[in-house]
Amino acid sequence: MKGHVIHVIEFHENVKSSFAPDNATDHGGENINAMEIEAKSDCKDDVEDTELHNFCYNKTILMTFMRPIMFSMRCCGLFYNLKHKRQKDGTIKRMFSKWQLYSLMITIVVTLNCIRSVCFYFGKNEMDHHLFFKLTMTVWWAECSAKSLNHFVACAFPTKMQTLFKGFDTILKGDTTDVYKAKIVKLAKVTTFKLWAFCFINVLGAAVCLYGPHELQDLFNLALLPIPINLPVASDIFKVINLIIHFINSMVAIFPMGLYAIVCTILYEEFKILYNDFTKEIKDDGDFDGNLEQIRMRHQLLCKIVENADNVFSFYIAAVYATNLPLACVVLYNLIYHQLHIYQVLLNCFWVSVVVTQTSVVSLLGGLVNKMVSFNLSIATGRECYEHCVFAR
Repeated sequence: MKGHVIHVIEFHENVKSSFAPDNATDHGGENINAMEIEAKSDCKDDVEDTELHNFCYNKTILMTFMRPIMFSMRCCGLFYNLKHKRQKDGTIKRMFSKWQLYSLMITIVVTLNCIRSVCFYFGKNEMDHHLFFKLTMTVWWAECSAKSLNHFVACAFPTKMQTLFKGFDTILKGDTTDVYKAKIVKLAKVTTFKLWAFCFINVLGAAVCLYGPHELQDLFNLALLPIPINLPVASDIFKVINLIIHFINSMVAIFPMGLYAIVCTILYEEFKILYNDFTKEIKDDGDFDGNLEQIRMRHQLLCKIVENADNVFSFYIAAVYATNLPLACVVLYNLIYHQLHIYQVLLNCFWVSVVVTQTSVVSLLGGLVNKMVSFNLSIATGRECYEHCVFAR
């Protein structure tokens, strides 16, 4: 139809590489010996294996972008580097680093804390606000345990966190990162400050609940105390331990969201630059005057990094939805159907705000990156509408 022209270009990831022909031949045209191919493959694997074991996060570009939040995650037991030692026979043996042991200890603490919540439900439990408070704490502790376990595993397997950082090194080049580097560095600093502020405010609130108004002590002491209340010394010890565990849970619960948000923001910026570069090569008549293959390869590379990020954060996202949605239901039911003191109402409102904020951040940023992965780019020139690119995965 004249006046309405549509050009559609599809970029597929599953494209056969031009560097791998069906009949592998040498320069003379003869078939390469199978033993030579195997030897070259083994040599390549050895090189990749050595690079993998010598990997250092501090040398990556992504680390320079968000060093404050990665240092904070290390302090929270959510991030560590693998340690390897080459033996006399040439083999490489994996060793436990100090930070890995620390991360394992944090994971064990939050997991055991979640398991001990089972004792809340022994004996008689009426359908009152005490029971719903117990359910709230159990679900939140389960969320913390899942997040801690996810990041411990992500750092333990080189195909997860290490692959993500190495992948970003291939795309974070000076000609593109200069556009948004200052923005990301500032975002990392501001996000780190906000997350630490939240942790300390959360712990301060827990201290008020443990030592403050009787209505809140009734929840945190009577509901969560695993010993008789008539033992004052033991009760004081429990309060101190509970505050420490609450601080650990607060860090584990909130800092993964900061890392997730920054990674999604970088991916969004890279996709936006890619699409801007694409549109610059489009003339007014709709013809494309750029290197389409180069743009296609850049898009494939970005999609691969999205897959690597999904390999790290998929369990984290699942944990957020699997715990935050039930948590919201429990808290809202408690607010609606029980007569609560004003302090208890404020506590439940705080829970609702945290759940809404975390779920919104995970959903919006994840959806934004997913939208950029497959983006329909339309440019209108006069009466003609050109749909120039459909990136199909």
